[in-house]
Amino acid sequence: MPTSDDSATGSRIAERRKLARLTQKQLAARIPYSYSLLNQVECGARAASDDFVHAVAEVLGIDPSLLTEPARVTSAQADRLAAIMHPISAARWRVSRPSGD
Repeated sequence: MPTSDDSATGSRIAERRKLARLTQKQLAARIPYSYSLLNQVECGARAASDDFVHAVAEVLGIDPSLLTEPARVTSAQADRLAAIMHPISAARWRVSRPSGD
């Protein structure tokens, strides 16, 4: 039975495939695996083997770890995100706060 990691791998494959502007059928035609298996992996119904991940990564021109490992956010990226979000959160708070009228 597939695990949440398998589902995440499938989601990453789908995301990277779409970034490459490929349909499932186009990607499946370029790897030695069926369209049906690709669809099942992307949906999280089947686990992706290491060979499958490597074949997909090769066609997409990326490192296989981008499909299997969680995205890493550096502390600098987290700090930038917090800096961007602070004024947005403050503005939302001001808008949602009832006026004293």
